[in-house]
Amino acid sequence: MDAVNNRTVRLSKRTRGGLLHSAGVGFLFSLLFGAVLLFLGTFLLLQAQDPIKYAPLVGFLLLAATALLGGFTAGRRNKQQGALAGLLTGVFWRVLLFLLSLFLEKEGSSLLFACISRGLLLLFAMLGGIWGEPRQKRKKFRR
Repeated sequence: MDAVNNRTVRLSKRTRGGLLHSAGVGFLFSLLFGAVLLFLGTFLLLQAQDPIKYAPLVGFLLLAATALLGGFTAGRRNKQQGALAGLLTGVFWRVLLFLLSLFLEKEGSSLLFACISRGLLLLFAMLGGIWGEPRQKRKKFRR
């Protein structure tokens, strides 16, 4: 009975709030980071001669960096399932973008471009989760 209690204590110490909590913290952190990047990107675009020309590219790069950092944070918090936590953070981003698109005017972007960019957003968030997983220290091999 004592071994079961010790195992339960060890398992509870390893997790930091579960998968959903880790993804939520990663999402909120990426929202804050995204706000800072939005101001920086706007400043840089206003320095260009034709900011409309570069706006879609800069917007996508800022969103990808934000999703990557959110996935990294979620993966760092959830030590065992970093890829899944990052993917869930990307899904949170996807839901937020869908809700925002309901209130904004429709643009002339193609369906193929929209699907590829949304898929890349999920991929960047998942890669951030994989990258954020803490690596276990390797034991030195002695001869």
